[in-house]
Formats: sequence, C-alpha cells, structure tokens
Amino acid sequence: MCVFFKKIYFPFLLILICLIYMSLPIHAQTASNSIRMDYRNNLLTLEAKNADLKNVLLSLSDEAGVVVKFPDDLKKKITLELSGIPLDHAIKKILKGINNAVIYSLSKKEKTSEISKIYVFQEAEATTLSRNNQRMVNTIKNYEKKLNPLKKSCTRSMKIVEELKAI
Repeated sequence: MCVFFKKIYFPFLLILICLIYMSLPIHAQTASNSIRMDYRNNLLTLEAKNADLKNVLLSLSDEAGVVVKFPDDLKKKITLELSGIPLDHAIKKILKGINNAVIYSLSKKEKTSEISKIYVFQEAEATTLSRNNQRMVNTIKNYEKKLNPLKKSCTRSMKIVEELKAI
C-alpha cells in the first residue's frame, strides 16, 4: 500500500492541489479590480480608482459594444466616479484633456445616431505654425470673409424665390 501511495496516489494528489490553487481568484488589487462599470439603457455608471486608462477603455468597449482604438504606449491613470450618465458625456469625462475622436453612426431603423468608434491619439507637442502654414491660414480666413456677404445675398435671393413661388 505504501508503494502505491508514493508512486501513483501522491503525484496525482499533488497535481490536483496545484490545479485547485491556480483556479482560486486572486485577492490582490489589480487593474481590473479597480474598475466597476455598468452600461444599461444607454447610461453608463463607472467607478475607477487609479485605474489604467487602457483598461477603462477596454471595459467600455466590452460593456457598450463600441470599437476603441488607442496607442500601445498610452500610460495614464484615472480616478473617476460617474453614475447613470449618457455615454457621450461619460466619454468626454473619461477622456478629458486627451486628444480623441468619437465617431457616430446613424441607425436608420430608430433614426438616431449612436457612438460606434472612439479613437485616442498620442499627446502632441505644441508647435508654432511655419510661415507657409500661417499664410495658408490667413488666406482661408480672407476667403471666409469674402464668402460671408455672398452667403447672405444667396439667402436673401432664396427667400425671394420662395416668395415668388408662393404667389
């Protein structure tokens, strides 16, 4: 009996104990444990304590079904508490001070727009415009000034046409 225990039963018991130990939840505070998120009826509730922004965005993607793209080197921690606010307002608060773009898609059935993609961009250093770029900006502003009176006269002309059609 002792030989059976040493050669077969003991290794089997050791492997079983290891498997059970590895399947137990870890109680240490991890990045995923510092985020609580719930998305229902187009309202987001979020509690993030010193959470990695990447993990918050990935959770948001899972919960709200939104495609989220961000740079691999995004390193930012956030602490935020939101309770039952619309998704677009929540995204503004989550990404406050970070370059981003939110893409909406039109739902033809419901005739509403909904957020479909969120892009987070790397921080860009402030740079001064080159002389060439500054000239282009000034040229565009000058054209806008010239177009404004034309827009007004077109609007007046369209009103006159509409009045004539009504007669």
